[in-house]
Amino acid sequence: KNIKWKYYLNYIVIAICTVFFAIMSLSGSIAPSDIYLIEKVAIAGIDSGFTYSGDNVTGYSGSANKIVIPADYAGTIAGTDTVGELAGVEVVILANQVALGSNAFANETSIIAIQMADGATVDGTGYARRHWRTNGSERQFKDCKNLKYLTLGKNSTSTSSSMLSGCTALKYVVVPKAVTTINSTTFTGFTGTIVCWENSTAHTYAESNGISYILIDITSTAEGVV
Repeated sequence: KNIKWKYYLNYIVIAICTVFFAIMSLSGSIAPSDIYLIEKVAIAGIDSGFTYSGDNVTGYSGSANKIVIPADYAGTIAGTDTVGELAGVEVVILANQVALGSNAFANETSIIAIQMADGATVDGTGYARRHWRTNGSERQFKDCKNLKYLTLGKNSTSTSSSMLSGCTALKYVVVPKAVTTINSTTFTGFTGTIVCWENSTAHTYAESNGISYILIDITSTAEGVV
């Protein structure tokens, strides 16, 4: 199982980077500050450096600047509000998510990009528990002051209260077509761009509230990927 995940990880990284740069090209050139190097990857349940509460990750203190919670892992990021639990982590891929708790990423100021991936697991099992959702949680990304890119999983159906509060550097939020409810405070203070699908709830919301948006047309298997 460990070998299987390390084998597939390269394909995950390539796919995400490819679609990300395709989306970025729609809005103009990419500044040097928008490019960062993946130095090392750590996988929850496989690599050392993680701390846990049950199945949920409560922190990471290893040397990797990218962490992955893999498709066959039962946990999520624990909902806490402590500074520096993921110090040094710049990229997070949540490939198998039960609901994120309130304040899950709150105050994690080193994080630049968060990708919530949806789809079948590597071995074709576990699809039902890979849908990111709010479940009444709120402020999941509060005060992530260096977060620039956020992608919600394609099966997300709603956004939560004050979800992006204090995310002052946030440039792009990819909101999938499945989202039909956007909380009135989700995008309060947001000055970036919503990446969405034509005639989706996010498209209508952006137009109605004067928020910059980019319409994309990517195949359904890639919806929600940045």
